[in-house]
Amino acid sequence: MNECASPVTAGGTDEAASVGDILRSGRDAVPLPDVTALVDIASYLKSKGKTWRIRMSRDIQFPDFRGGPVVVIGPVTRSQVLLGAGWRFNITRDEPVTATWISDRAHPQSRNWLVRPNAPANSTADVYALVTRTWNDTIGQVVVLIAGLSTYATTAAGELLSDRREMQQLAALAPRGWERKNIQLVVAAKRVGASAGTPRVVAVHTW
Repeated sequence: MNECASPVTAGGTDEAASVGDILRSGRDAVPLPDVTALVDIASYLKSKGKTWRIRMSRDIQFPDFRGGPVVVIGPVTRSQVLLGAGWRFNITRDEPVTATWISDRAHPQSRNWLVRPNAPANSTADVYALVTRTWNDTIGQVVVLIAGLSTYATTAAGELLSDRREMQQLAALAPRGWERKNIQLVVAAKRVGASAGTPRVVAVHTW
């Protein structure tokens, strides 16, 4: 992960609402695995002396992306549309939302990285996350998108990106000079009950 990529996002709520109103509405609720990934990334950035701010995704507008490098954690469909992404890997789901997968433009029929939202709680199937780091000419900034196909996968992706030892996997798989290129990673982890096992990189694409 490029060390200059820091989340330039900051949270805000309706000033007219009381704390009790906000808690009861759940409008600022964030899944714990997403918070775990956020803490991992923020801790990593702090260790590198980077400053950062947090903002809820619903409050992000296009100008926010121009203020500095951005890290977006969670479902990224809206961000992909906003940035006009035409990347090799994308998150796709079927019409009834019974399956979600990371699609591959090079192999459009492939469903290798698929999860089913209604999988049993005791499932031990692999879960997947898509990580994209790209320079966007329109906004003139680096954007990092971390999107798990399940909350377990989001946690795994955050762990991988913030742990130097885990990132050695990427160094072994990626082509030379990947640090200075746009890059997409497909990250997999074994679901173990209500958590994810050790993350591993199963696909890398650079350009």
